[in-house]
Amino acid sequence: MSYQKKDGHGHVQPSFFWYDNDKDLKVCFLMAHVILSKLDELGLAKNTIVSFLGDHGFQLGEHGEWKKQTNFEIATRIPMMVHIPDKTDQGITTDRLVEAVDLYPTLVEAAGFPPVPSCPEYGSSNTMLCTEGTSMMPLVAGRQTPWKSAVFSQISRNLPQSNNTLDNHIVDVMGYSIRTDRFR
Repeated sequence: MSYQKKDGHGHVQPSFFWYDNDKDLKVCFLMAHVILSKLDELGLAKNTIVSFLGDHGFQLGEHGEWKKQTNFEIATRIPMMVHIPDKTDQGITTDRLVEAVDLYPTLVEAAGFPPVPSCPEYGSSNTMLCTEGTSMMPLVAGRQTPWKSAVFSQISRNLPQSNNTLDNHIVDVMGYSIRTDRFR
Protein backbone atom coordinates (compact mmCIF):
# COMPACT_ATOMS: atom_id res chain seq x y z
CA MET A 1 0.00 0.00 0.00
CA SER A 2 1.33 3.44 -0.85
CA TYR A 3 0.47 6.72 0.80
CA GLN A 4 1.89 8.74 -2.03
CA LYS A 5 0.44 10.14 -5.20
CA LYS A 6 1.78 12.54 -7.78
CA ASP A 7 0.35 15.98 -8.24
CA GLY A 8 -0.09 17.67 -11.61
CA HIS A 9 3.61 18.59 -11.65
CA GLY A 10 4.89 15.07 -11.00
CA HIS A 11 5.76 15.78 -7.36
CA VAL A 12 5.06 12.99 -4.87
CA GLN A 13 2.41 13.99 -2.35
CA PRO A 14 1.14 12.01 0.67
CA SER A 15 -2.57 11.27 0.42
CA PHE A 16 -4.52 13.11 3.10
CA PHE A 17 -7.34 15.50 3.72
CA TRP A 18 -6.00 18.90 4.75
CA TYR A 19 -7.20 22.42 5.33
CA ASP A 20 -4.31 24.66 4.39
CA ASN A 21 -1.76 23.87 1.69
CA ASP A 22 1.16 25.90 3.02
CA LYS A 23 4.87 25.41 2.40
CA ASP A 24 5.29 24.67 6.12
CA LEU A 25 3.26 21.50 5.65
CA LYS A 26 6.25 19.74 4.07
CA VAL A 27 7.53 18.72 7.49
CA CYS A 28 4.08 17.43 8.45
CA PHE A 29 3.84 15.49 5.18
CA LEU A 30 7.18 13.86 5.86
CA MET A 31 6.25 12.92 9.43
CA ALA A 32 2.87 11.63 8.30
CA HIS A 33 4.45 9.52 5.56
CA VAL A 34 6.89 7.97 8.04
CA ILE A 35 4.11 7.16 10.52
CA LEU A 36 1.71 5.79 7.91
CA SER A 37 4.46 3.71 6.31
CA LYS A 38 5.25 2.20 9.72
CA LEU A 39 1.56 1.48 10.34
CA ASP A 40 1.43 -0.24 6.95
CA GLU A 41 4.55 -2.26 7.78
CA LEU A 42 2.93 -3.38 11.06
CA GLY A 43 -0.36 -4.27 9.33
CA LEU A 44 -2.27 -1.55 11.19
CA ALA A 45 -2.86 0.96 8.39
CA LYS A 46 -6.30 -0.31 7.35
CA ASN A 47 -7.83 0.18 10.79
CA THR A 48 -6.01 3.24 12.14
CA ILE A 49 -7.18 6.83 11.76
CA VAL A 50 -4.35 9.34 11.96
CA SER A 51 -4.69 13.09 12.42
CA PHE A 52 -2.07 15.80 12.36
CA LEU A 53 -2.54 19.36 13.53
CA GLY A 54 0.06 22.05 13.48
CA ASP A 55 0.51 25.10 15.57
CA HIS A 56 -0.76 28.42 14.28
CA GLY A 57 1.49 30.96 12.61
CA PHE A 58 3.99 33.28 14.20
CA GLN A 59 4.02 36.82 12.88
CA LEU A 60 7.47 38.12 12.01
CA GLY A 61 6.75 41.83 11.76
CA GLU A 62 3.52 41.70 9.77
CA HIS A 63 1.22 44.45 11.06
CA GLY A 64 4.04 45.42 13.45
CA GLU A 65 3.54 42.22 15.46
CA TRP A 66 6.26 39.81 16.59
CA LYS A 67 4.15 37.14 18.24
CA LYS A 68 1.26 34.72 17.87
CA GLN A 69 -1.38 36.38 20.01
CA THR A 70 -3.29 38.11 17.22
CA ASN A 71 -6.29 37.43 15.03
CA PHE A 72 -4.57 38.34 11.77
CA GLU A 73 -4.85 35.68 9.05
CA ILE A 74 -1.28 34.42 9.38
CA ALA A 75 -1.77 33.73 13.08
CA THR A 76 -5.08 31.88 12.80
CA ARG A 77 -4.42 29.29 10.08
CA ILE A 78 -3.20 25.82 11.01
CA PRO A 79 -2.27 22.77 8.97
CA MET A 80 -4.79 19.95 9.43
CA MET A 81 -4.39 16.51 7.91
CA VAL A 82 -6.48 13.42 8.52
CA HIS A 83 -5.94 9.92 7.16
CA ILE A 84 -9.07 7.77 7.24
CA PRO A 85 -8.53 4.28 5.80
CA ASP A 86 -10.41 3.67 2.53
CA LYS A 87 -11.74 7.25 2.59
CA THR A 88 -8.68 9.46 2.04
CA ASP A 89 -6.29 6.96 0.44
CA GLN A 90 -6.35 8.84 -2.88
CA GLY A 91 -5.99 12.25 -1.27
CA ILE A 92 -8.62 14.90 -0.70
CA THR A 93 -8.34 18.66 -0.58
CA THR A 94 -11.01 21.22 0.05
CA ASP A 95 -11.39 24.96 0.03
CA ARG A 96 -14.39 24.72 2.35
CA LEU A 97 -14.10 26.47 5.71
CA VAL A 98 -13.15 24.16 8.58
CA GLU A 99 -12.04 24.77 12.15
CA ALA A 100 -9.99 22.84 14.69
CA VAL A 101 -13.21 22.13 16.62
CA ASP A 102 -14.38 20.11 13.59
CA LEU A 103 -11.68 17.48 14.11
CA TYR A 104 -13.28 15.83 17.16
CA PRO A 105 -16.71 15.10 15.61
CA THR A 106 -14.94 14.01 12.41
CA LEU A 107 -12.79 11.46 14.23
CA VAL A 108 -15.80 10.21 16.20
CA GLU A 109 -17.82 9.66 13.02
CA ALA A 110 -14.89 8.17 11.08
CA ALA A 111 -14.35 5.65 13.88
CA GLY A 112 -18.00 4.59 13.66
CA PHE A 113 -19.12 5.90 17.04
CA PRO A 114 -22.48 7.60 17.54
CA PRO A 115 -22.34 11.33 16.78
CA VAL A 116 -21.53 13.69 19.62
CA PRO A 117 -24.45 16.05 20.30
CA SER A 118 -24.04 19.75 19.62
CA CYS A 119 -23.49 21.92 22.66
CA PRO A 120 -26.48 23.96 23.76
CA GLU A 121 -26.24 27.63 22.88
CA TYR A 122 -26.17 28.57 26.56
CA GLY A 123 -25.23 26.57 29.63
CA SER A 124 -22.98 23.86 28.18
CA SER A 125 -21.00 23.73 31.45
CA ASN A 126 -23.69 21.38 32.77
CA THR A 127 -23.56 19.13 29.70
CA MET A 128 -21.58 15.91 30.08
CA LEU A 129 -20.40 15.69 26.45
CA CYS A 130 -21.00 17.96 23.48
CA THR A 131 -19.19 19.60 20.58
CA GLU A 132 -19.26 22.95 18.83
CA GLY A 133 -17.65 21.43 15.74
CA THR A 134 -19.11 19.88 12.60
CA SER A 135 -18.00 16.51 11.26
CA MET A 136 -16.01 16.91 8.05
CA MET A 137 -17.08 13.46 6.81
CA PRO A 138 -19.47 14.94 4.19
CA LEU A 139 -16.43 16.75 2.73
CA VAL A 140 -14.37 13.56 2.89
CA ALA A 141 -17.15 11.75 1.01
CA GLY A 142 -17.20 14.50 -1.61
CA ARG A 143 -20.85 15.30 -1.00
CA GLN A 144 -22.07 18.71 -2.11
CA THR A 145 -23.84 19.60 1.09
CA PRO A 146 -24.66 22.89 2.76
CA TRP A 147 -21.65 23.88 4.80
CA LYS A 148 -20.41 26.57 7.15
CA SER A 149 -20.62 30.10 5.88
CA ALA A 150 -18.06 31.36 8.41
CA VAL A 151 -15.40 30.21 10.84
CA PHE A 152 -14.31 31.94 14.02
CA SER A 153 -11.17 32.52 16.01
CA GLN A 154 -10.46 34.19 19.28
CA ILE A 155 -7.38 35.02 21.30
CA SER A 156 -6.89 36.39 24.77
CA ARG A 157 -4.28 39.11 25.19
CA ASN A 158 -2.91 40.47 28.41
CA LEU A 159 -2.47 44.21 28.05
CA PRO A 160 -0.94 46.50 30.63
CA GLN A 161 -3.32 49.19 31.79
CA SER A 162 -2.44 52.25 33.79
CA ASN A 163 -4.98 54.09 35.84
CA ASN A 164 -2.55 56.94 36.61
CA THR A 165 -1.79 55.54 40.04
CA LEU A 166 1.01 53.36 41.30
CA ASP A 167 -1.21 50.33 40.68
CA ASN A 168 -0.48 49.34 37.08
CA HIS A 169 -2.19 46.06 36.31
CA ILE A 170 -2.81 43.64 33.47
CA VAL A 171 -6.21 43.49 31.76
CA ASP A 172 -7.35 40.47 29.78
CA VAL A 173 -8.74 41.51 26.41
CA MET A 174 -10.48 38.98 24.18
CA GLY A 175 -10.12 39.42 20.43
CA TYR A 176 -12.50 37.77 17.95
CA SER A 177 -12.40 37.35 14.19
CA ILE A 178 -14.72 35.92 11.56
CA ARG A 179 -13.67 34.49 8.21
CA THR A 180 -15.93 33.70 5.28
CA ASP A 181 -14.98 32.37 1.88
CA ARG A 182 -14.74 35.97 0.69
CA PHE A 183 -13.90 38.15 3.67
CA ARG A 184 -11.84 38.23 6.82
